Parts: sequence; structure tokens; C-alpha cells
Amino acid sequence: MTAAHNYIFSAVLVNEFRTGFNGSHQKTSWGKSASQSVSEVGLTLPSVPSGNAVPDFRIAGFQQTGGSRSDIRLDNTFQILDNLTWTKGKHTLKFGGDYRRMTGFFANVFASYRVGRFTYNGSVTNSLVNGVPFVGNPYGAFLLGIPDKTNLATVQLADTSAYANHYAFYVQDDWKVTSRLSLNYGLRWEYHPMFEDHLLNVTNFDPNYVSVVNGTRVPGAAVVPNQASLKLLNPGFAESIYPTPVITAQQDGIPESLRYSQKTDFAPRVGFAWRPFADGKTVIRGGYGRFIEASLGALIQAAWGVHASDVGLFTQTINQGKATLTFPYPFPTNLAQPGSQAFYNAGDIHFKDPYVQEWNLTIERDLGFNTSLRVSYDGNHGSELGLNIDQNQLPANTTGYTPANSPFPIWAAIGTNANGAWSNYHALTVSASKRFARGLQFQSSYAFTKNLSNGAGYTGGGAFGNGSTTGFATEGGGSVSDRFNLGQDYGNVAFTRLNRFLTTFLFQLPFGRGGLLG
Repeated sequence: MTAAHNYIFSAVLVNEFRTGFNGSHQKTSWGKSASQSVSEVGLTLPSVPSGNAVPDFRIAGFQQTGGSRSDIRLDNTFQILDNLTWTKGKHTLKFGGDYRRMTGFFANVFASYRVGRFTYNGSVTNSLVNGVPFVGNPYGAFLLGIPDKTNLATVQLADTSAYANHYAFYVQDDWKVTSRLSLNYGLRWEYHPMFEDHLLNVTNFDPNYVSVVNGTRVPGAAVVPNQASLKLLNPGFAESIYPTPVITAQQDGIPESLRYSQKTDFAPRVGFAWRPFADGKTVIRGGYGRFIEASLGALIQAAWGVHASDVGLFTQTINQGKATLTFPYPFPTNLAQPGSQAFYNAGDIHFKDPYVQEWNLTIERDLGFNTSLRVSYDGNHGSELGLNIDQNQLPANTTGYTPANSPFPIWAAIGTNANGAWSNYHALTVSASKRFARGLQFQSSYAFTKNLSNGAGYTGGGAFGNGSTTGFATEGGGSVSDRFNLGQDYGNVAFTRLNRFLTTFLFQLPFGRGGLLG
């Protein structure tokens, strides 16, 4: 829904006011009741959640099953804009502002883990016992009820009700310098404060916090907004990360939003149009602009429900020829064991708003015969783009991986939305077009494009290889192979057409009614 009001103060002063609202409300239901599906597969859980759910079985070479449950998502945006245009001589000045109130409600955090995730890939069950594979086949391990890895989540509060207020202001001048030269230039400033949660069900991770427990140095801390938020703390989460502390934002000396919002988002724009010759048949146009990418919820969704949930990650072990994790209860007795917890997901406390610089140059020429030629170059460079890293990843070494050597040995993984990706786009387009005359009209173009990035295109796994996300990189960015070598993932963005030739035409047949010879 949108509404607008234009008011003409005078022939040279006009104001435009607009307001609008848009929303997306989704509700999904999955499968059958959790209690029924758990019973049918012979699974025993510490507690069965309400609602519909299906256990998630992931067998190498087969399609996964389950992994979701009933869900509600409500996204709303309310917007107010005002633009004032003032014409004075050769200048057309514009001033404006933009306010947006955004809200988002998300239900059932860690839904895909609430009735368990069971992975059969042979990583453990194919290991040799007395020179013979323990099982030897992932599907065989499934039939025997011996997974290689299991996940299970218990949740104190499954919902979040997020909100944020975003602001922008701009000034712009279009200046007709001469009859053959026009300039436009302006400056825009944007402010995108971090989303906060009415329910206080958000958590972040501060890797720079250090505490000492029983004389031992403990790196890192889980951070929540305030004391009221601490009441949501899941005992299993606190136990599994001990001695890592769970502290408030005040104790950590950071904002309650758990992120420092950037206040230096200035975006200049400049452009020109020039007819270099008196015949007016040639026009050269060019421009440059800096554009800010506003965070629309990726960071708040990353923080959603972490400390209110206990999401255990358990790896199979073989002791004296016997598996320790087997059906009907393929979990350890103590679900809150140290090292079983992964942080899904943190956000860099100093996360910066990503931005893109764009530029273009175009030459157009009237060739006569109602035909024109256009040659254009377009380019852009993205900086501080989002990506997903595991802060517990070790650099390449010759000694191998052991949890004790990781930066945060209490944690299985610490997925984090951070800055660090970049992109480069270049395109050259040659286009010829002919207006309709003598029965013929056509437009023909060829474009050569180069699109390179380490944070865009298709991503095949979650922030730390758990496979929780697939498809194209989202607002938070794609997963990286090596956080110590981000350039390793730099390359062609998937599905970018490097060469594209397109011709469209309209030809009037020379016979029949209205034809050239009719």
C-alpha cells in the first residue's frame, strides 16, 4: 500500500511526500506430529517438541529427509519519504529524506534440530577395526542405527520479534552548464542501526573477551543484551560451554544491540552528459556513485535464540569394537558435554555496512538513416561484503587438527557473519538500433562481461561446513573455504553470462493490407 501527496509552492518549488507499507506473512507446516514421527522411526529423545516435525536423516548418496517443522515468519516495512525540488536558473536542486521502520517475527529457532539430525557418511563407521571396516557402507550404518554424527537441540524460547529504524538524507544538484554540457552531483548519508529484539532472545560472541577461571585463561564470551535476557539462558548451553562465560553487553562494554552501528555511510554521486560537436549527433555520458548495502536482518537472524538453545553436535566413536552412539538413543548420556556446542551464528561486533562503487561511460552516435550506435562500459567494485567464517578454524599446518589447538577449544565451531569479501564487475556493451522506417526496426547488442567475487554466487554449505544452507549466497554472504586466505574463493560468479548477443527486429511484410507493396 502506498500514498503520495504533491504540493506546488510555486513554479520553481515543488514538494513530494510519500508513505508506504509492505509486508510478507508466511506460515508453513511440515509432515506429521513430532511425537508420531519420532515413534515411527523408533527414536528416543529427552523431550519431544510440540508441533509437526520429522527427524532429519542424511545418508551419503541419498536425498535427506525431514529437517523442518511448523514455522511462522512475518516481515513488515513502513516507509516515509519526502523530496523537495527547487529550480533556480541553470540549477535544479533536490533535498530529501527517507525513514523506514522494519519489523520481523521469526518462530521455531533451530527447527531442523529439534527432533534430531543424523548423518551417515562413513567418516567414522568406515574406520578400520582389526583391519576391517567397522561397517563399510553409509546405508548399512543407517540400517544398523549407527550414525557417524548426530545433532539435537533443546530450546527455552524459540521466537524473536526484531525491529529497527533506518534513516537516509540526500542533496543533489542538476546543473545545465551550457547547452551542450550538463552536470549532476550529490551526497547521500544513511544510518542503519542494528536490529534489536523485543523478546531479548539474541546472543553474540566476543572473541576478544578474556577471563580467568581457576587460574586458566578462557578466551571468548557469549554476550546477551541485558540481565533480563539472561533469564532465557538454557542450562544445557551454559554447561556445555563452561568455563566460557555468558555476560551482558554492559559487562562487555558494547551496545545492547550487540553491534556497533556504522555512522559514516556517506555516498557521493556525480555524473555528466556532453555533446562534444555542434551537430549534436554525438553524446558522451558518464557517472560514478557509491551505494550502501543496508542490513535487512541477516545479523539478527544469526543472533536469534543462541543462548536460549542447547544445540549439541556429537561425533561417533568406536570403543573396543562397539559404537557409542546407537539407536534408539544415539546421543551421549550428558547432552551438555564440553566441545559439543557450536555457535550458530555470531556476527562481527564491528560489522560494517557493505558498499559498492559503480561507474560507467557511454558514447552514443547518430549514424543517420534512423540508426544509432552506442558503446558502453559499466563497472563496479564491492567492498566489505559479507561472508561466513568459522572463527575456530586453524590455519594450514603440518601437525594437523586437535581441538586443544583451536582458538576456542570449548567450542566445536563458531560461525560468524563478517566483512571481508569483495567483488569486481566489468562489462562492455556495443549496441545498434534503428527506429521503424521503410518497414524495418531492429535493436542488436553484444555484451562482454567479467564478474569476479569471493562472496557471491552459489555456496554449497553452511558457515562452518554443516551443510545447513545451500543455494546462492544471501545477504550475509557465502561460506569461505579458508578464513586465512579469502582470495582462495575469488573467481567467476556462477551463472554470469560472459558473452551475450541479442537481436530483436520487426519487419513489415511487403504484401497484404498495409504492406509496403499493398
